[in-house]
Amino acid sequence: MSTKYYTGRIEDDFTHKSKENFANDVHVHEKKLKEHLKKKKLKKKGKKSAVTACIASCKYELVKRNIEAVGITLTKEESSFNTDANLVWCDCIVQSDRIHELKNYQRINHFPNMGEICRKDFLARNMSKMSRVRGEEYNFTPRSWIMPAEYNSLCIYVQNFRKSKRRLPVFIHKPSNGAMGNGIHLFRNPEKIHLGEQRVVQEYLNKPLLLDGYKFDLRLYVLVTHCDPLRAFIYQDGLVRLSTEKYNPATDQNLDQLYMHLTNYSVNKYNENFERHQDLDRGSKRSVKSLMKYLSDAGHDTVKLWRDISDLVVKTLLVASPQVTHAYRMCRPGQTPHHDSVCFEVLGFDIFIDRKFKPWLLEVNRAPSFGGDERIDREVKNGVIHDALVLVNIRASDKRRNMALQKAETRKRLFRNVNIARHDPEVIRRMSKNGKNIVDIGRRKKTLKDKLAWVRKEAIREEYEDQHMGNYMRIFPCIDLQQRKRYTSLLTEAFKIFNYMQSTPSKRDYMDYYNPKREDEILSLIEQCEEEEGLQPNRKKSLSSMPVLSPSRLESHSSASSDDDLTSDSNSDSTESGFRYGQYETNMAKNSRKKEDKLKVNLLPPSRRQISSSPDSIKRISSSSDHQHHQKPRESSSKYRNSNGGDIGPGDVPSRSASKMAATASMDNHGCLNRTPAAFDDNNRYTTAMKERERENIQRTLEALERTTIKFPGKTQLEADMLLDYILENWEEHKTKVAHYWLVQLDTVKRKKSD
Repeated sequence: MSTKYYTGRIEDDFTHKSKENFANDVHVHEKKLKEHLKKKKLKKKGKKSAVTACIASCKYELVKRNIEAVGITLTKEESSFNTDANLVWCDCIVQSDRIHELKNYQRINHFPNMGEICRKDFLARNMSKMSRVRGEEYNFTPRSWIMPAEYNSLCIYVQNFRKSKRRLPVFIHKPSNGAMGNGIHLFRNPEKIHLGEQRVVQEYLNKPLLLDGYKFDLRLYVLVTHCDPLRAFIYQDGLVRLSTEKYNPATDQNLDQLYMHLTNYSVNKYNENFERHQDLDRGSKRSVKSLMKYLSDAGHDTVKLWRDISDLVVKTLLVASPQVTHAYRMCRPGQTPHHDSVCFEVLGFDIFIDRKFKPWLLEVNRAPSFGGDERIDREVKNGVIHDALVLVNIRASDKRRNMALQKAETRKRLFRNVNIARHDPEVIRRMSKNGKNIVDIGRRKKTLKDKLAWVRKEAIREEYEDQHMGNYMRIFPCIDLQQRKRYTSLLTEAFKIFNYMQSTPSKRDYMDYYNPKREDEILSLIEQCEEEEGLQPNRKKSLSSMPVLSPSRLESHSSASSDDDLTSDSNSDSTESGFRYGQYETNMAKNSRKKEDKLKVNLLPPSRRQISSSPDSIKRISSSSDHQHHQKPRESSSKYRNSNGGDIGPGDVPSRSASKMAATASMDNHGCLNRTPAAFDDNNRYTTAMKERERENIQRTLEALERTTIKFPGKTQLEADMLLDYILENWEEHKTKVAHYWLVQLDTVKRKKSD
């Protein structure tokens, strides 16, 4: 009967089934449900971890294959606008408003305003400005004139040759924004050129280094991952592009033979003499590594040559850095320099080498070809694209992290009005000197914390880059400190030129992050700010004309009772209900001397040998200090002041709170011993009571720490005690490490709370 009631509802629903069949059906249903949930979870997990790329504006198969090779999924979007893909790859130039619309987790393969070195006329103009300031550094570009604005200057230059009866040089005429060798021709007489459109005229480099009798140039690939501050890498291989006819010096008869004077692949591939070869060291297109090996075998210094080429590349990027940084900040307002850049770019540098093995910069391409017509193209360009995508480090977690940061910024904006009055200039102007100092210290501390976060993030980024550089080599920032100082001085000159051309509101300090401090230096500066904040007592000056007020019974009783807790033989006269001013002054002077010696004991590091956990030991310390005070009260006071000024021994390490108490105790001693009873107003008596309570709490904390057992993983208690004693004995050596550890721990806790 009871069984029937227990299974009544089940038997009503499934009367046609036996209990065994019902149990089997439930088991099968649960199994199917678990499988369904497992598939759903895997599907959801795979969807969250997918990194996508939009290649609607990309035509190169090499790029598409390498994007898939690094684990990025290609989307089927037909337009690169309004996309949520993590990576957007465009073969053409990208407008600034497109970069402005990107979310923080997205990446695009172009920087704004990079045309400052990629357009031939802009490159000539910027190089001319820098050569006027630092001519000894910027002497690696041919003499250039921008037409038609500098046509008269070109004519004057030619007339000087005619006056001195020297042979006229050869000039090369290029379109300002052209590519693939279109519109290029050579001439001697500038009167024959057309001035209809904007072009660039350069002095032709007539003494090239020859390879098997052919003129050649180098196509090197440079990756820029950040512009604010600048981070650049050079790929340690490239293409050697040879002309298809044997070279002869330029004369009036052979100026029209472009297959001899030009090395562009798009020009020479139509010549019947163009040689395609499977080997990387043969044919009309070869690898840079094979060229360096050939020159090294011939006895030339290829290490110096490669160092000069890298130096040339860095100097060229420094010229464009002010304009690119300014444009990037305009496109990404509110984004601090230590954030990950939404832009990266692979640039193609065309380098010419003369007979003296000096490299010259011909031009910079912001959209180099990634076609794979030959084996040499596929070998070199595959590595360029693959290693660049790995260095950019596009992660699936970037999107989630960006959403969390957006929520934090929204929360910060919502609560910003609570303390907005503290940063109002009018409010700050009306503040007292103490208040202004506190506001100034808070600003300095915030700036230092931002720099500390940036330094730590840069260290993490450099560690990742060192492990995933592949065939790239970092050229800026460089490891050599002298080289870095030289580049920083050049960058400073470039920013001065840029700021001179800009209006006053845009003159911002861009150089802060190119001279970073070490982490320990920033931590020490933050500690100084915190100490300054703690040593700003809000004390009012006592007025001698104010009436003398007797202290209240409650405050005098609390003051005396707190002294009783600190020392074992406190004077009982201070706890009476009524007393005279002379007696009050005597008791205050006596108690201040007792507290003074007590502070001298507490200023010592909490060594396990110096502080005893039993109350008897504390009584012995206080009684001995009282005995010393009765013998030499004045000497003790002066001795404390000397110790506060720096007479503490090398083993004594005062903590921040202890040093703060020592400073305030010294001020109280002067106030109690040297001032009249009229100085004890309500504010001073309240401050004195609070300090006494704080001293009492410090003493109790030290006793609790003495009773606390600190354990180390994998060590016995004896070994742990020995290790602690060793740290305390060598405290000066371990102080910065301990402080750094706890600051890192506190920073981690704050980050977890903010997330």
